[in-house]
Amino acid sequence: MEAQAAFFHGDARPDLCDQIVLEARRAECVVHPDVMDLYFQGTACRNRGPTPENLASAKRFFEKALALEPENVEALVGHAHVDAISAGSFVTDDRAGRFSVAETTLIKAARHDE
Repeated sequence: MEAQAAFFHGDARPDLCDQIVLEARRAECVVHPDVMDLYFQGTACRNRGPTPENLASAKRFFEKALALEPENVEALVGHAHVDAISAGSFVTDDRAGRFSVAETTLIKAARHDE
């Protein structure tokens, strides 16, 4: 959870970024990825930069993780972060909608993290 909080607030340490990249690469080789494999892949895609392609890839990984475990807090926060980045970086025309979805998802994550 510390890693997720660091990325969400934009103050991730370089060694933490390296660890996420390594986990994402490892997860690429897994035949049947679990929730955390998909989470690391989504986080690595998101951290490549706010391009439409990177954000779409990240969102797909977080959606796959949530399909396996709908209440997974890390995947919920990752998904919300992608929506917020999309809205904040003008990757979408529906900025208000993306921010609203991000807010709703974060509220859901907060309820499950108690």
